[in-house]
Amino acid sequence: MVDLAPGLESKNYGLRKTPDPQTLWDSLKILFPLAMIAGALSIYIWIYSENTFIGYQNQSLSEQRDAALKIEQQLILEEQILKDPQWVEATARRDLGMVVLKADQIITALPRNRDAGGTDALAWKTTYRSTDSGKTSTLN
Repeated sequence: MVDLAPGLESKNYGLRKTPDPQTLWDSLKILFPLAMIAGALSIYIWIYSENTFIGYQNQSLSEQRDAALKIEQQLILEEQILKDPQWVEATARRDLGMVVLKADQIITALPRNRDAGGTDALAWKTTYRSTDSGKTSTLN
């Protein structure tokens, strides 16, 4: 394309060195709604991403709760097994080598009596038999 104008003065591209207030106002009328739409979309995207993040956290916490409930059920079952007297006796005999007490190995407790301070005290009487000499001793 050939420009036949003699100089730059005759070319008018609509550009001016200083903008007038009307041009600025027209530009703001165009840019302000676009900025509002961009802001609204940014807020929408932020809320959506937060909602997604909270959903992932909720799922993770739900999985942790399910795992904790499963562990709780296992612990309740284990507690019930460990409280079973037959299991305790069998384990004591099998693993620890314990045997049932003999009559001369039992420690008896005497009835409560009041001591000089006015408080209840349990008087313990321990009787044991020495297997070597056949003697009986009493400790108070």
